[in-house]
Amino acid sequence: MGAHEQLIEQRISDLGASVVFISALAEMYGIQSASSARLSAAFAGKALPNVTVERMWVLLNELRDFVREFEPIPVRLKNASEIKELLDLWRQGNLTVGSRRLAQETLDGGTF
Repeated sequence: MGAHEQLIEQRISDLGASVVFISALAEMYGIQSASSARLSAAFAGKALPNVTVERMWVLLNELRDFVREFEPIPVRLKNASEIKELLDLWRQGNLTVGSRRLAQETLDGGTF
């Protein structure tokens, strides 16, 4: 397995996500060559295309940041369509943890 594929596999593991979940999410974002069979083959030694590696790495890092945003509330990475909907809202700034939003509004001069 190449270094990039190893990093992707490790990030998926760190997230506690399954390859099936990640491949479904990747498909929803139009990432080519990221089916569960293709990812499994990559983890067994068959290299992924560079564009797939790049797009997967961006998605996995964004997913990691999304999960961290809601700590200590656990985010279940099981239903790709639900997570995509939430991730899209978060990307747009329309989904935050209430206390963080309140803290930011306070910093911005907002009121309680």
